[in-house]
Amino acid sequence: MVLLKNANGVLPIKKTKSIAVVGPWAKSQDVLGWWRSLGDARDVVTIYDGILKNAPKGVEVTDSVNANTNLVLLCVGEANDVIGEDHSRSSLKLPGTQEQQVIDMVKQGKPVALIVCNGRPLDLSDIHEKADAILIAWHGGTQTGNAVADIVFGRYNPSGKLTTSWPRFVGQLPVYYNHRNSGRPRHDGYVDLTAEPLYPFGYGLSFTTFNYSNLRLSALAIKDFKSVIVSADVTNTGLAAGHEVVQLYIQDVAASVTRPIKELRGFQKVWLEAGQKKTVTFTLTPNELAILDVNMRTVVEPGKFNVWVAPDSKTGLMGSFEILDRISLPNLTSAGSFARE
Repeated sequence: MVLLKNANGVLPIKKTKSIAVVGPWAKSQDVLGWWRSLGDARDVVTIYDGILKNAPKGVEVTDSVNANTNLVLLCVGEANDVIGEDHSRSSLKLPGTQEQQVIDMVKQGKPVALIVCNGRPLDLSDIHEKADAILIAWHGGTQTGNAVADIVFGRYNPSGKLTTSWPRFVGQLPVYYNHRNSGRPRHDGYVDLTAEPLYPFGYGLSFTTFNYSNLRLSALAIKDFKSVIVSADVTNTGLAAGHEVVQLYIQDVAASVTRPIKELRGFQKVWLEAGQKKTVTFTLTPNELAILDVNMRTVVEPGKFNVWVAPDSKTGLMGSFEILDRISLPNLTSAGSFARE
């Protein structure tokens, strides 16, 4: 699950005394997903049941909003029969009247955390600023309710990251972080919309915060290239322990064939206690920098490479190094382990 928003620390639930678990997916068992294999919907723990069963002593859980409600968990999503193979939709907005339900609920003036059960990125552009928190729960399987409860009550600190860019509007598609360099000037938007995704590839929040510092490269100008070591310090600057998925991106600044503006080349999931700092290290070898040239030969071409150690594909610490000589590698059907969306 991926935490996209958590304004004012609404989650995890701490001092809340009355929680309303509402919305079309609050008691829905349709969370097994398209590729559900032998899963049986009758075995599903719904979000409402999971919250009810796991609520701390003294916390009231209701299936409607009343005067005592301190927090609303509004459960929305898309059904199994509108996702998956041969089930494309012309719109990526929440189906039916769910978007209006979110708007109406927010107008009641109570904190609202959206729990989204979905099988793809959805267009949340009209509601993501209105909700206090957004947890992408996907179609989580038979234990969905217990898993959501573990997160919202703080028994598990979420660390999931988006494996695709999250569009603002269907008209942006395709939108992805690793698009190719172009000779045309880069424009930052449509005439009526920014070109940036709502949330970038690799994005995901935690109940704590992390700071990246002290990027280091083992060499800046390299001849007879074998590898370059990239490292950075990651510090848990919050009050809770948690995992952080540290990501490594590269950019081949100029090459004989067009290259993506940024490419994921590694990631590590590290556990940090509150206040703890760790050094995270990546090793870039010729395989990670190689391309197939115009003659379909696997090579590392001389030139400048940019590198980022980052929490997502949009931010992070940036450095650079230069390869001074051309390196030929055994021919492969593809160069490197490309991470594509």
